Amino acid sequence: MRNFIGGNRSNRPDPRGKEQFDPFEEALGKKFFFSETRTALGERAYVVQGAVAEDEPEIVVPAHYNGSPVVRIENRAFCGNTALMKAVLPSGLLSIGVFAFAFCGNLTEIVLPESLITLGGRAFYGCCNLSGINLGSRLKAVRNGLFVGCKALKELTVPDSVVGIGNEAFSYCENLERLSLGGAINAIGENAFVECAKLKEIEFRDGREKWNRIKKDATSAKFLRGVCIRCTDGEIKPF
Repeated sequence: MRNFIGGNRSNRPDPRGKEQFDPFEEALGKKFFFSETRTALGERAYVVQGAVAEDEPEIVVPAHYNGSPVVRIENRAFCGNTALMKAVLPSGLLSIGVFAFAFCGNLTEIVLPESLITLGGRAFYGCCNLSGINLGSRLKAVRNGLFVGCKALKELTVPDSVVGIGNEAFSYCENLERLSLGGAINAIGENAFVECAKLKEIEFRDGREKWNRIKKDATSAKFLRGVCIRCTDGEIKPF
């Protein structure tokens, strides 16, 4: 991949044959490092490799760079950025890499687009002040260690598109009180809820029979036996 420092003119085709660009996106692009990639259709797109300056409390990633879509946040792109408090990610973004925002200890809010399909494992590992997040409606999985140590996270709705909860996905989310899970889930991994002492009930947006068919690792199954599962056709009481 070729690497680019933001700031190049953001060109777009104009039907009159003149050069056209979005000055707002051009200004935003100057704040990031990019690399070029290709979409599944072979079209040019860009990946965010990181921020030019790591002392800004808020970042807004542009939807386009050089006239082409921004489709991915690279692995570890913002890892360890302790100045970062809020991140706004663009419509059209498809994936976020592993450890992308890990150890951003002051990150309190991240705005994810509806287009997002993949959140890499441990993307928010150690984001101890992260309290606001909406996972959208297209995410495929809550991957391994995604929210480890997110101590400020109190509630989360997992979309219906998610089919699996990975190992240690919510470990050490000490203040997680409300979790809503979609009916497409078919597996919950090892130690998914370690040290989630305040999680006493889970909403499951399907029936009790479907909940019982979910494959659960022994460690997670033991934890979940002590949780009230509120299904669409009644509750499964703790035992």
